[in-house]
Amino acid sequence: MLMVSIGAGGCQSTSGQQGQDRAITAGYSFGTLTCDLGIEVTTEQVASAAEESLRLRGYSVTSRTVTADHARVVGKSAGDGWLKQAVIESNLTAEGNRLRVRAEPWGNESMSRAILDSVLSMMGR
Repeated sequence: MLMVSIGAGGCQSTSGQQGQDRAITAGYSFGTLTCDLGIEVTTEQVASAAEESLRLRGYSVTSRTVTADHARVVGKSAGDGWLKQAVIESNLTAEGNRLRVRAEPWGNESMSRAILDSVLSMMGR
């Protein structure tokens, strides 16, 4: 029974305000931080901001894939294990651009929120 209550706690979603003026709501659930940006934001803009943000935080960008409707940037920090990495993804949706940040493999909400704030700052948001 104890394992069930511990497992259920990890499924809870938390919500918080992000960005320079704290106007963007981001929810953290199942190890992924997600927010929605306007349709005016392109996947290329997100990818460029993600790459620069990761480099400024001391990551090496190990992978960068960008199309018109999807972007994925992966960064690794020196000295981290081979599984540890930060992943930033962007997808166009009907409402705009959905941005996701994951600290793999287990997730880390505070690190994901710091990375998201950095990406949003690079985009002037």
